[in-house]
Amino acid sequence: MATENQNFIKWDEDSFVIQFNIIDAEIAFDDAHYNIWWGIAASDGAGGYTGNIIKTKTSGAYNPDTNGENNSARWINGSTLQISMSRADSDLAVQDYYHELVISPGDDYIPSATDSGSIVAATGLWTLKLPLFPPASRSLET
Repeated sequence: MATENQNFIKWDEDSFVIQFNIIDAEIAFDDAHYNIWWGIAASDGAGGYTGNIIKTKTSGAYNPDTNGENNSARWINGSTLQISMSRADSDLAVQDYYHELVISPGDDYIPSATDSGSIVAATGLWTLKLPLFPPASRSLET
């Protein structure tokens, strides 16, 4: 079952890692058999999205025609994964975005009789904000 309202904020030009914990899976996930696909689209303001996927972060095996950035998502263990967000991810407008996390069986995975294939694991709102002190003014040098 997907976890909704996984909302978070990224300050423009900051780098950080988003971590998801899958708490209701009946199996352990791993990078050899399951791909991570995380993407954003413009928010419709009502918990959904409008338009196409704007940016994706994946562990691999994703269609590059949808702005996929492979190898920017990774499994930590069988129930925890991370999405890397870099300063380069600030090429977007400062606003709210709908985000969605999908876990998909890899190409070498042989599904069992009870496997339903790809699943939506989390959705929510990703807010990109301007910081009061821009990164250029936050230098440690004096």
